[in-house]
Amino acid sequence: MEKVSTDCIVLGGGVSGLSISRKLGKSFKNIFLIEKNNFIAEESSSRNSEVIHAGIYYDKNSLKSELCLKGKELLYRYLRKKNIQFSQCGKFILSTSKDESHFLEEILNNATECGLNDLSFKSEYLRKLYPFLNFDQAIFSPSSGIFDSHSYLNCLKSDFEQEGGHVLLNNQCMAINYESNSIELLIKDKSNEEEFLIYTKLLINCAGLESLDIYKQLSDEMGDGKSFKKRYVKGDYFIYRGKEKIEHLIYPIPNKESLGIHVTQDLTGTIKFGPNAYPVNNID
Repeated sequence: MEKVSTDCIVLGGGVSGLSISRKLGKSFKNIFLIEKNNFIAEESSSRNSEVIHAGIYYDKNSLKSELCLKGKELLYRYLRKKNIQFSQCGKFILSTSKDESHFLEEILNNATECGLNDLSFKSEYLRKLYPFLNFDQAIFSPSSGIFDSHSYLNCLKSDFEQEGGHVLLNNQCMAINYESNSIELLIKDKSNEEEFLIYTKLLINCAGLESLDIYKQLSDEMGDGKSFKKRYVKGDYFIYRGKEKIEHLIYPIPNKESLGIHVTQDLTGTIKFGPNAYPVNNID
């Protein structure tokens, strides 16, 4: 059986794995990204609204708030640099009744405390823009947007490979062992069913829906595992084909579980409603 040694392995070729690989590719001379599917980002990373979030909802001084605000600016900068299509179309957040409208003030105040100072009430403007909408009040976030996530992901992969990184597609991690300060991974090349061993001192788990399985394998080996349970949640989108046209993101007041079912458009102008969210027992 072939044996390979490397400085770093990233498991998972979604947006997290690609972003981390791209960054580490500048520091490590020998790094592998291993993806079990035929193409990068075939699962969660290619099934989303492609929204660039402004950083409105997170708690002040939280890491989520800090990273969302900083990440938004870095993402817009990267998209411009790489000539990746995007639209800073902006987002409206609506209250559907007077009982809900005080939540808009709370959202605006929270955004301001987090350092996002460009939100404002635009209720009358929205009524003129989209008279078919039924709502009470609305605030507008001008820095929210949408982008071509697939081109973005391909650019991350290209950047990583230009730094000398290796992308192994259609290769799956079958087993992990921890031995004397080295991590051993048994990898199967699904194109020919051949297996090989790869050794590293740094393993980064970006395996998405399978990340907990990877974590459990390694933590059992090292004897310091914590107890986590899987909780799969699935969402659906519905495409709108009516006569009305929308060129902005339209969101409801968020609830405790999610941002709610919202209206988005992609760069082709296709309007979608979603996602909803409901628990499922298995990946399908």
